[in-house]
Order: sequence, then structure tokens, then C-alpha cells
Amino acid sequence: PLKYQDWLRDVMPLLQKAERKAFLALEKDYQRDAFIERFWQARDPVPETRINEFRERYYARLDEARALYETLVDERARMYVLNGEPSWTRETDCGVYTWPLELWRYRYAEQIGRQATAIFYQPYGGGPFRLWSPSQGHGVLLPTSDMTLSLGDQRNGFHALMIKYCAELWDDTLDILRTFDVVERELGASSAMASGVPDPEDPEWTASFHSFSTDVEEGTEALAAELAIEFHGPYQSRTRVSGTVSVPADEATPVGDGETASYNFQLTGEVLKGEELFESFRYRFDVPAARLRSDVIALNFERALRPADYRWILKLEDLNGSSVFRVETTVAVPATEGDTTADSTPASDVDSTAEAVSISLAEPGEDVLSGAVRFTAVVAGDGVAKVGFMLDGEPLLAKTRPPYSVELDLGSVPRSHAVRAVAYDGDGSELATDEILVNPGKQSFLVRLVEPREGARTERRVRARAEVVVPRGQVLDRVEFYVGDEREATLFQAPFVQNLELANAELGYIRVVGYLKDGSETEDWVIVNAPDFAENIDVRLVELYAAVLDPQGTPVVDLQASDFAVFENGTPQDVVRFELLKDLPLYAGLLIDTSASMAENFEAVNRIGRSFLEESIRPRDRAAVITFSEQPRLAAAFTNDMAILSSALAGLRAERGTALWDSLVFTIDYFRGIKGQRAVVLLSDGEDRRSGHTADEVLRFAQSAGVTIYTVGLSSSVRRVGRGALTRLAEQTGGRAFFMRSIDELGEVYDQIQSDLRSRYLLTYQSTLTTVGEFRSIDVEIAERDLEVRTLRGYLP
Repeated sequence: PLKYQDWLRDVMPLLQKAERKAFLALEKDYQRDAFIERFWQARDPVPETRINEFRERYYARLDEARALYETLVDERARMYVLNGEPSWTRETDCGVYTWPLELWRYRYAEQIGRQATAIFYQPYGGGPFRLWSPSQGHGVLLPTSDMTLSLGDQRNGFHALMIKYCAELWDDTLDILRTFDVVERELGASSAMASGVPDPEDPEWTASFHSFSTDVEEGTEALAAELAIEFHGPYQSRTRVSGTVSVPADEATPVGDGETASYNFQLTGEVLKGEELFESFRYRFDVPAARLRSDVIALNFERALRPADYRWILKLEDLNGSSVFRVETTVAVPATEGDTTADSTPASDVDSTAEAVSISLAEPGEDVLSGAVRFTAVVAGDGVAKVGFMLDGEPLLAKTRPPYSVELDLGSVPRSHAVRAVAYDGDGSELATDEILVNPGKQSFLVRLVEPREGARTERRVRARAEVVVPRGQVLDRVEFYVGDEREATLFQAPFVQNLELANAELGYIRVVGYLKDGSETEDWVIVNAPDFAENIDVRLVELYAAVLDPQGTPVVDLQASDFAVFENGTPQDVVRFELLKDLPLYAGLLIDTSASMAENFEAVNRIGRSFLEESIRPRDRAAVITFSEQPRLAAAFTNDMAILSSALAGLRAERGTALWDSLVFTIDYFRGIKGQRAVVLLSDGEDRRSGHTADEVLRFAQSAGVTIYTVGLSSSVRRVGRGALTRLAEQTGGRAFFMRSIDELGEVYDQIQSDLRSRYLLTYQSTLTTVGEFRSIDVEIAERDLEVRTLRGYLP
């Protein structure tokens, strides 16, 4: 249809070959509409906001480019929509001696994050402009030329022609030749990269989109099954809709023998509202044959939908056989406050006490929270006598009437917290609960079981609900639910809710495991039906990364575990793990001051910083570049791609102000959630002028996060007060402070930092202290007193 042809033309500068092929293979309009929506979602740099900033900016530029250049076939239009208006342009055709030319320069091209220079030419003096590359030769720019000449001869001829015939426009001629020199020197790399098809934020989205298809090939064997649907109470502003697909056991194909036999299925669903795809979902079910209680396999799933009429298309595949069950049905979701069954077959016998009540904690708007923060719970349903608020499991406040809003003190240092709201009836029984994570860390990958609560008592089945936090820039692959060690269901999208089968009232545990696309995993679990006398024990392992230096400042790398003694608050601790770090992955962050006074140093910072990263970052390591002036900016997320890191360093821009402490808080928070060696290398020439946080707060935050900080300052600019704060920050976190007389010393400083990071010891001990919330000092001693140990001096548990 024409509207989809128009869309293809609109996104031509963005569309990758695989995406175009996948789109053209679709046969239904609702699938095309869903594809387009996912196309933009995969490019949204901040998916947690309601507005897709990338799409808004792209279409605004698209309108501008068409007004200027008429068609996207013109490569000036392509460059414009991808990078915006150039910082400088020059137009010339030198009379009849060259084709019309346009020279563009970007001080900051968004596609590559640095400067870019481009030359466009118009063959035959009409039609769209093309982007010139030195590999084409200079002859393509001239109406008459000998293209059999070598590239060097073509270049010499072009320069001679410009000087001879364009001398009356000498300033223009010099600008043209200088621009050509830049493009030739970099082989057209910046212009080619700036106009190339950009990668989406989620490069694997196309494959995942097709995995949600409900289409079935002709001739596929039909699987006998039945679908039953029922409605439960509200979940936030939606209604909980549960479905059960019942499969006769003798119709399915088991794999394995005896107690190891299991049935395995994959359920794919599409939910249409009108003619549009409202949502799609996918589940995998693993059913041990030994746990079947009847000759029917009941596969249960849950969705949360707003009241309306929907068309459901479901496809259930027997993964061990070749049969498929497919059904289309209309589902009228009511605005229900209680349980209303839409089918005579019950979806489950889950305890549904007070399902008419739901509670939802609103997410705070800021990324990093500390001090007094207000939290609000939205409650729906009748019979709520009060709402209690808990911080990290400790009951704090309760409200008996709306608005259910309280102010909680999160402390002066940003830390991870769990905030829970619980709705109670008049007898004090729990009706509903919700929990959110505060300050989870931008790199944290967390999965938490919100339901059931630890110690809950239940029979047969229990409703399990998990909340997942995915690091920015990462993609969730799946979430698996287990009863004990047996996997019951795999979910590929929210909501992460599953009804699980338990043995009657027996002690057991429920586990949830989350996986990212890169293979990273994390898990959480709760024990259910535990006896009243059961007790939880919290085991705290402390990891210390220690550098040992001799009197000359040379790293010492031949020590043994017996050479170290570790004390926490003066109490000796037993080291349970010891090793010299050689291959443990390193996460390094370059935090670079880009205030106006640093502008004259940018060339050296770029050159020396690039050399430092090239020498320091190995295949398993990752580095990030963060710049700051009045506020921090993530110039390059964690990566080992030197092209991305180099572009970030090349794109340094001078701005006003110096928010040093706030930028360190931002950087330390960015590191949280990462395990292993973590180091921030701060480069600044001034003192803090703008921050809301203090140096002491930054130190406590760094110690609680376990991040090592190296501070590098230009001593001529950093005053005594600032030097003292930077030195203390470095020494208390296990790093070092350097103050240079000139930027020329930066290379030597970076060499010393690299030597430190590659010759550290890992000391792990199990803390014997039980106090919580109080700072614990750490001392590490070595038998040889003339050696210096640099490590974390303490932490806040």
C-alpha cells in the first residue's frame, strides 16, 4: 500500500538492508504498523520517556531537508537529516571549469560524535548532489577530464585549474583547497561515516520481532487444545486477564524417559485492538511429566489490558513434535473490580483474596536520589484501611487516607534502596503490595521477586511477579521462573507474572532468573511455607583491590596471601580469596572537564587520552568517556570499540562552569551494578563552582560503591582547598592524586595509572561485623613496612 511505500522513502537514510527485507516480507497491515512502531522504538535513545526524541527530531529535519533539497536521493538531504544543519558551508562552481560544488563542515556531527567535513558535487550541473570521496578521483568534479590519469595526476590537475581560473575568488579558492586537503587526508572517512546508515540502539530487534509471528505454514499438523480466559481484579489502570491453554497429554510429545521426561511448548500471541496490533507476547513452558496431576497439561499465562474489545491470535507449538494449535478469538475485557469468569473452565486455583485492590508506587522522576524524597502510592479498589511504607524491609510510616504519599529520608549519599507500599484492610491483613528500586545504578542488571513475599504460606499454586531493571544500552533476552531447580516458564516481555505449581504446603523456594542478550544473568529467590522458627543470615563479602608500591613507586607483584593482614574497624578479617590481577576485566571511565578554561588543552587531551585507552583497554575490558562542565554528559557508553571512544574524545567542546562533585556522583552511579575492577580517571583544571553535592558526600558515595578514583589536576589552576579534596578522594578510594605543571605531563601520568591498574591484588574477606548503616574503616598491612598499600579505606554497608 502507498502509505507504506511513503514510509520506506521517508526512512531511507536509516533503513538497514535486513530491516528492508524483513518489512517487505510482511503480508498484513497490522504487522507492518507494528514493525514501524518497533523500528522507532529500537532507535529511541531514552525509551523510558513517553516521547521518542529521535523520531521527533528526524521528522522535523526531514521536512527541512525536503524544503531545501526536494528529495532524499540528494545526498545533502541525507547528511542533513542525520546530522542537522552544518556549521559552515561554501558553494562554488568556478564558472564552467568545475561542476557545482558545496563544501560542508560540522564542528560536531551527531552520527560520529566529532568534527566532520564533506564535499558534494552536482554531475552535469543538474539533478541531485552526490557525496565526493577521494577514491573517486578529482576528475569526476570537472566537466572535461581524463579519468584514465592516476589519482595523483587528477589531483594536481584540479589544483592547477582552481589556482588558474578561480584566482579572482582567491579567498574562496583557499577555503576550497583547504577543505579538499582535510577530506583527502582522512580519505573521506568522516563524511562517509556521518552519512552512513546508523545502527539502532537495539541491533537485534528485527530478529526478535519475527519471533513473535503467529503465522502457521500450510500443511502443519494441528495440535488438539482448548483456550479458556478469565478476568481478575485491576492491575494499576488495567484488568488482569489470564488465559489457559489445555492440551491433552496424549496429544503432546514428551522428551526424555521416566522422571526426566518433560513436555515443552512455546506460546506466541498477538493482541489486536481494532485493526492495530496492541501488543505481542511469547512464553515457553517446561512441564515435567512426573508432576502432571491429570491427563491434561494446563499452560497458564497472564496479560494486563485496559477495558476494551480485542482480537487475540494465539499459536502454541509443541517443541518436541511438529504440531501447532492456532486460535483467533474476540476478548471483551471488562472494567472489573472483582473476578468475572469468561469461560466455564477456570484458569487456575490461585488464591485471589482481595484481587479487587491494587497498589502502584509512582517512580520518582530523577536518576540519582538522596535526602528527603516523596513517594506516592496509587490505590484502586475498596476496603483499604491504611497503606504502609517500608524502606529496605523496615516499616516506617503509614497513611490511613488518600493521598497515600510520604516523604522518606534516603540519606545524604545516593545508595540503592527498595521502597515498598502495602495496602491493609481493617484487620491488618495484606491486600496488595508494590515495590520499586531506587538508585539501582545505570549499569545494574537486577531482577526481584515482588510476589510472593519471603515466608509466604501457600498451597498448590502461587502467583509470582518479578520486576526487572535492565542497564541502559542493554537488551533483555528472557526471564525464567523456577520452582526449586525445575524451570516452569520462560517469559520474553513484561509483565513478568506467572502462576507456578507447588507441592501442597511444603517448604520450598521460588526462583527467577533474568538474562541479557549478551549472556549476562542475575537472579532472586524467596522461600515459601517456611516454619516459623526459620532465620535468614546475611553474608557480606568485601572485595578489596589493592596496589602495592615500593619506596620508588614501582608496583610490587610477587607477594603472597600470607604477606597481607586485613582489619575492619580494627578487627582482623580472614582473607578467603587472593590473587594478583592480570586478566580480570577492567571498567575504566575517563571523566574530562570541558569547562571553557580547558579548551586550549583539548588537542592534547584527545591525543594522549586515545593513546591511554589503546594501551589500557584489552578485549575483555570496557571504557567510557564522560565530559562535564555545568552538568555531566555521557559521550561514550562502556565499550571496547576504539572508534567510538576516539570519536568521543575528538568531540570535546568547551562550555561554561564546573560542576565537579555532581559529575563525580553521576559517574560513580553509572558504574554501579558492574562487578570487578572499576576506576574513574578524573581530569580537571579547576575547582567546583556549580554542584549541589559536597566533596565529603562524593567520598562516601564512592566508598559505598567501591569505585577507585584517580584525580589528575593542573596544579597552576587547582587551589590548595581543591587539591586537598581531590587528594583525599583518591587516597581514600585506593587511587592516586596527580597535579601537573603542564598538560605535557599527562602521558606520563596516564602511564602510572595504567601500571597501577594492571598490578593490583584482589583480597576478598567475609566481614565479621554485624552493624548496619555505620561506616566501617579498612586497614591493610604488609609484613614489610617499607611498602605502601593503596586500597579502599572503608565502606558503608
